[in-house]
Amino acid sequence: MRAKDTFLSLLIYIKHHKFGTALICVAIWLCFFSEHSLVAIWRLQHEKERLQNDIISYKKTINEFEESINEVSGDREAMEHFARERLNMKKPNEDVYLIED
Repeated sequence: MRAKDTFLSLLIYIKHHKFGTALICVAIWLCFFSEHSLVAIWRLQHEKERLQNDIISYKKTINEFEESINEVSGDREAMEHFARERLNMKKPNEDVYLIED
């Protein structure tokens, strides 16, 4: 009987406080279930931070490649050394063995 009385009192409260009940329902909907909910905003914020970190990483990689290009752009031997070391290129009829640590 106790659960039934609690449920009935809740229904009576909702009946007398329609505006407050509607306001609470809308607030819950906006916070958790809508497209622009707090959960979605939190998730998008973390994705934004991850993408910003990726941008920084890619910019560093681009700068390293630009420095490498500037180093080897005029020197044929440096260009060959770069191609062999970093790009694993080889001359025709040549065998290359890669040893990884």
